[in-house]
Amino acid sequence: MRFKSVHADGFGCLQNATMDLARGFNVIFGPNEAGKSTWHAAMYAALCGTRRGAGLTKEDREFRDRFQPWNGNEWRVSARVELQGGNEYDLRHDLDAKVACSVIDSATGKDVSNTVMFDGAPDGSMWLGLNRKLFQRVACIRQAEILGILESAEVLQDQLQKAVASPEAKATASSALERIRAYRRDNVGLDRKNSSRPLAVARGDVKRLSVELEEAQLAHEEYTEMLEQVSQLEARATGLGGRRREIEAAWYRREASELQVKLDRALDLAGKFPGGPPPELEQEGQLTRSVTEALTMWRDRPEVPQLHGDTASELEATIAGLPPHPTGDTVEEPSVSEAARKWELAQSILAEHDSQQPEDIERPPDPNPDPWTLRKLAEELSAEEPAVPEELEEAARAARERATATARPRRKTAVLVGVAALSFALGLSLFLAGIAGGAIAGLLVGAVAGAAALAGRDNSSLMIALQKQTSAEAALASALAERQRAVDRRDAASQKSAELGVDPVPAELRRVATEVESLATKGAALAGWQKRREGLEAELGIARTTLEVALVSRGAAIGPDLGVALRRYRLSCTESAQVAQHASQRDDLLKRLDVRQTIEKSAADARARLEDAAARLMAAARSVGLKGDDPTELEAKLKQWQQTREEELDANARARIEWEELSNLRADMSEAVRASRIDELQRKADELFAGDTSDLETQTSIELQRMLETAREAAEGAANEAAAKRGQAGQFAAKLRSVSDCEEAVLEASTRLERISELDAVLKKTEELLSEAEESVQRNVAPVISAFVGPRLERVTRGRYSRVTVNPADLTVTVFDGAQTPRRATGLSHGTAEQVYFLLRAALAEVLGNPDEPAPLLLDDVTVQSDRERTRGILEVLHDLSVEHQVVLFTQEDDVLEWARENLQEPGHMLHELQPLAS
Repeated sequence: MRFKSVHADGFGCLQNATMDLARGFNVIFGPNEAGKSTWHAAMYAALCGTRRGAGLTKEDREFRDRFQPWNGNEWRVSARVELQGGNEYDLRHDLDAKVACSVIDSATGKDVSNTVMFDGAPDGSMWLGLNRKLFQRVACIRQAEILGILESAEVLQDQLQKAVASPEAKATASSALERIRAYRRDNVGLDRKNSSRPLAVARGDVKRLSVELEEAQLAHEEYTEMLEQVSQLEARATGLGGRRREIEAAWYRREASELQVKLDRALDLAGKFPGGPPPELEQEGQLTRSVTEALTMWRDRPEVPQLHGDTASELEATIAGLPPHPTGDTVEEPSVSEAARKWELAQSILAEHDSQQPEDIERPPDPNPDPWTLRKLAEELSAEEPAVPEELEEAARAARERATATARPRRKTAVLVGVAALSFALGLSLFLAGIAGGAIAGLLVGAVAGAAALAGRDNSSLMIALQKQTSAEAALASALAERQRAVDRRDAASQKSAELGVDPVPAELRRVATEVESLATKGAALAGWQKRREGLEAELGIARTTLEVALVSRGAAIGPDLGVALRRYRLSCTESAQVAQHASQRDDLLKRLDVRQTIEKSAADARARLEDAAARLMAAARSVGLKGDDPTELEAKLKQWQQTREEELDANARARIEWEELSNLRADMSEAVRASRIDELQRKADELFAGDTSDLETQTSIELQRMLETAREAAEGAANEAAAKRGQAGQFAAKLRSVSDCEEAVLEASTRLERISELDAVLKKTEELLSEAEESVQRNVAPVISAFVGPRLERVTRGRYSRVTVNPADLTVTVFDGAQTPRRATGLSHGTAEQVYFLLRAALAEVLGNPDEPAPLLLDDVTVQSDRERTRGILEVLHDLSVEHQVVLFTQEDDVLEWARENLQEPGHMLHELQPLAS
């Protein structure tokens, strides 16, 4: 596609203005306020128009505010474009009302607007495989917005996917993914709690209906169990009713049986007393009781104990003769024992220490001189004096003679040589005297003087001779000085020995050093022993004081000899212990006296009770007419009398009881009435239960009556419970839900869940496949973009960057220099980054557009940030692109104007020079 002309009825500062354009490279040059940016926006609006819809976006408002006509004219713009096949179309856009918008085939006059509609309005960029949004991002470039492509990466990514798919594709993997995800979101949704989407609802329905089915099944089982319980309760009530009748029949039979027993007893007793009641015997109760009491007392008589040992009187006399308990210690006090042990131990340790006293010394060791100094002096005096080798003296003498023989007899030289010799001699003497500084100075002066003497002569042999003389005499001087230092050290050692009062003989000095060391060692040992003894004496004093305090606290007398006081205390303890041993018998004797007195009293009591029992036994015998004095014989006779008397009384008592029983039976019911009652009870029992009731025959009438009451209550309770359970079952049945209906509902919900789950699986798989398609952008599109940008960037940067890579996901570009070092384009200079992304936009226009309809490039000041060299590189690249793409470049740069004048030739290319608009 190529613009042939653009006309602005009213657009910003433009009024009824027209611009014709060439097929190739068009450069529109103009200064500020010439309308370049307005023409740039008018060309975009003439091709793409604006969207038609409710409300304005932020971009729409900004576009309107900036480019509405200044003079209030109608906001309209139009253009004539030519497609690749040669067809021409007139595009008209009413940007204000957005109604009079059309696309007319200039050859036929046919309105073809509907073929290029986008967002409700005609959009000529649709022929290019783009739309007004994409065209603005890749083919309509302003200098300030070159890097803005990075903000449109997501939109461009969709278009790259569309380009990968096919030239005719109208959708992308990304948009398809979005639609699938939206469809899945609306028609499947997430499987999570509280979601209102179909999958969660269907899963919730299955879960809810399954619970309802389970509840219905459980309720049906519960109803079945309830009916079974009703049957069981009714059977139990029937059984308990039969048991009640059985027990009642048994009770009637028991009553009849008991009446029969009473009837038989009454007849039996009536036969024993045909003449009336038995006679009454005199009980003589007092006599019988006295005999019984006497026998009981004799039977329970106590045994008189036999007494042995000391009597109570003898024990009292023994107690009266015992000594009193001592007041002092009977056992040595532990504090005294411990103090005595420590005192005796301290004494033994001190005595042991005294036995180890070291040898005394005549005088304490003198710290001066110390042994080290004495041995050092002995070492100095023992050192041998270093000898001066004769060969050094001979070498020095020979060197002097050779120097003298070699020197010429010239006065100046001789004088200097003499001075040199004299200075050297003086230096040597000073060196020998130990004055090192003066010696070295003399030697240096001699050397300098000798050198000066030689300076005036060109005689190398004399110089060599003097050097050898100097060296030989220096060696001799050093040996002499070393010997002198040894002599001085020996003299100083002798003088120091004299000051210390020791003969300056090495052996004597060593002997004195050894003696001083020995005396020091003995003195240290004696001082240590003495210090230890003082400590032991202090410990002995403390132990003595502690022992004295302990003895005084126990009442012991302390004298000058502590050992005597300790022995007296210990003897006192022994004596007190012996007295305490005798005195301690008092408590034992008092206990024995108390026991003896108790035993003697018990014996006296036993004798008194024995005598009383015997007297009572004799009195009872006499009261019943028995004679004798032996208590044992009287006891036997009284027992015989007591037995005979009891038998007579018992027989009479039994007869009286039977007569009373017969009287009671007749008073309750006569024999005739009792027999009639027995027949009636038997009849009732047979009516209630004609079966065998032998299992209840062991129960008494009272027990049967209690059992009957319990059975009656149990039967009534079971009947009531059975009736209540049957009523409850009826109410429960009215509320039961149909299990089959619930099963059908669960089946229907499960089928719906399965269908939605299958749909979810299909949509998931489709998402995976489309995601793989989305990833193909990097594999297919990135190399194409890199191949487009790389060579052109190398040309623009004059070889600095030769290779690029592009990430289609975010449109980030990495460039590589000659050393193939990667650098992020956004990290380069602003100008270089704009150059990279300008070429990227051109590449995207190539890739995203319709390959059969190349898109025109509308560029506004895209070289502002480039230097002269790179500006020419960009212009050359654009010139090459203009072969396939119409290029319209708006600029205010003189370099661009100069280049255009040199390189653009009409009619294929064109240069427009705009003038500033009239104010």
